[in-house]
Amino acid sequence: MTKFLAKAKVYCTNFLKIQFIASAASLPILINWGIPISIMTLVGNFIFSPVLTIFLTLSSLVLFTEILHIPNLFLIYLLEITTNTWEYLISFGSKKWLLGFNQEIFVSILIYSAIGILILKIISKVFLYVFITIIALTLINYQTIPQLQQHKKISSQYEQQIFKNLKIIENNNKIQILDFGEFNRKRSPEKFINFELKPYLTKKYGTPIIDNIKLYKPSKKSFESILELCNTMNVNQITVQNSSKIPQKQRFELLDKLENLNIKLLIR
Repeated sequence: MTKFLAKAKVYCTNFLKIQFIASAASLPILINWGIPISIMTLVGNFIFSPVLTIFLTLSSLVLFTEILHIPNLFLIYLLEITTNTWEYLISFGSKKWLLGFNQEIFVSILIYSAIGILILKIISKVFLYVFITIIALTLINYQTIPQLQQHKKISSQYEQQIFKNLKIIENNNKIQILDFGEFNRKRSPEKFINFELKPYLTKKYGTPIIDNIKLYKPSKKSFESILELCNTMNVNQITVQNSSKIPQKQRFELLDKLENLNIKLLIR
């Protein structure tokens, strides 16, 4: 029992070190690209590292047994159980776990990292762990407490070039998006939301709450974009203006999907 606890302690220590180094190395890239991180990353990696090892091992065995024509029904059965368990655990994921950092905080992270290295070299590991905990809590509070965010209004040329039919207003870390036809453009809604709009919002505001999205030129295309955005970010309300031209069937479909996401729909 003592040997098992000693091995578990060594495993956990090495895991935390690797996780910290990997996070520190990837965080600047994620911030620059506007990609949020999950606050459950540590727990997720700790759980799924063994599961991934089992999955890859079983997959390899199934592949080789298929090539060599060796009976492998039991291996396939184990692989299905592993896959179903994995999918079941992933289903508990939530977009509320995502934590984004705006680019303004990037310099602060570099300074904190340098101070942390000095503490490790000069003082001791205990002070380093305390320092990391304090900084982590500070960064999380910076992103989640609206009072710590400054009031901003968007009018930059950069935004106007990318989103010329989209106006974004921010106050106390709450976003209002006014759409004048940007969501109606002929392109993939998933690509626009996930690779243009969402990274831009993350880089600019960190983890914003979209308080209201107003559609002034609603259409089936704009509804698809809205649903994709609601599935990936925190949205409180959708307001549809000039809705007389929208078929009643599309209205009910949008209402039903938004109700499942606990998002309020206001039609005018």
